[in-house]
Amino acid sequence: MKAKILFLVLVLAFSLCFIPRAYATVATVGTSTSTTAVSNSQEQGCMYINGQYWAFYSDGTNFKCFSSSDNGATDAWAAATNWSTMAATSANRFDVCVNNVAPYKFAYAWARSSNSYLYFGQGELESDGSVTWDSAGQQTVASNLTTTFYPSVDFDGSGKAWISVYCQSGTAYRIRVYHNTASDGTFTVASGFPLVIYASATSSRSCIFGFTKEAAVCVYAKTTPVLYSVNITSAGVLGTERTASDAAAVAITDWGATKNGNETMIVYHKVSTNDLYSDVRTANRDAWGTDNLINSTGLSGAYSPVVSCDTATGNYYCFQEQISSATTYSYFKYSSGSWSMVGSVTSTFYDKATLQVSKQAYNSVICVIWLQSGSSPRNVGYDTISVAAPPSEWTWRIGTLSRAIGSERWTIQKTFMETSKIGRASCRERV
Repeated sequence: MKAKILFLVLVLAFSLCFIPRAYATVATVGTSTSTTAVSNSQEQGCMYINGQYWAFYSDGTNFKCFSSSDNGATDAWAAATNWSTMAATSANRFDVCVNNVAPYKFAYAWARSSNSYLYFGQGELESDGSVTWDSAGQQTVASNLTTTFYPSVDFDGSGKAWISVYCQSGTAYRIRVYHNTASDGTFTVASGFPLVIYASATSSRSCIFGFTKEAAVCVYAKTTPVLYSVNITSAGVLGTERTASDAAAVAITDWGATKNGNETMIVYHKVSTNDLYSDVRTANRDAWGTDNLINSTGLSGAYSPVVSCDTATGNYYCFQEQISSATTYSYFKYSSGSWSMVGSVTSTFYDKATLQVSKQAYNSVICVIWLQSGSSPRNVGYDTISVAAPPSEWTWRIGTLSRAIGSERWTIQKTFMETSKIGRASCRERV
């Protein structure tokens, strides 16, 4: 009988290994008095790096960094050691990026509201939940930019940072791009920069992504509104502006983007129908393909489309809020040129544009962060999704079975050993 129970447990655990799931239930990182504690779907506020889950958001006074080794299950979320005090009442003035290889180089771009300066900092995310800053310390990239919002930061393949930032002076709007000539934590603006890639009387947002070589692409919303992109060399030479989405299709704030090497993916809601679309700019050409329908629900309460890439498989994952008829976020998988629904998670959302994801599946994990509804101070929610594809080797399967059984494994082993002892004793008595 016990052998049959053991066999059934093994079969059940084996089958569960192949079901995509979150590592943990929705967690609460902390609270915030800001209604934009998590804001702007073009920015990144969460990731799983070096054995730690990381969360970045504004608590209403300062921009904070928290970490936990298991999403708060047993290791409670705690403020990251050595994190600097950075005044930011809203997360829309902050962005972070990281390299997914040891020593896990990390950088931030901070558009400070009190003086409209643009700051940069670089360091390493450690396995104990601390941050080790480069000796150069915080760098001033630019000063007196009038009003600054929505920075975006990323490394290129040479380890040098790129920053795009939105600036406003009265009714004049600009997107400026800065490139760093150094990779040691100092920030020296490269010759030919900053570049103004957008100038209009209409608001905008941008994302910048470093290529595997020392170059970048900037994706941004323009007047129509339409999404565009432009390639930029390290010498400050702009490529041809390319249309990335259908004409008059996109709300300026309602889109997200990510990269996979030199490939770029965008996701957005079409204004006329609110259907969810994507487009991809492949690595071997400076042009965008045909827009691809992700979800045709046309939901009036769907917001914050964001996208992440699993660089191990080349698959993309798109997430969106649904706050009209239900309080959930849904996510979809892009593989072999088509999208499919994966699942949804029930929670609450304070408002639209409060959902962010890690832009890549660092260590095969996508992290999700958002501001929950309720009275102030509101909770900041956090979830994790495993996208690791199970390999076919039996050694992996046996290892996974051991992890899936967890604490029951020892009970089964103990029962087996005790049964064996009884059996051997019985045999000796009969002899």
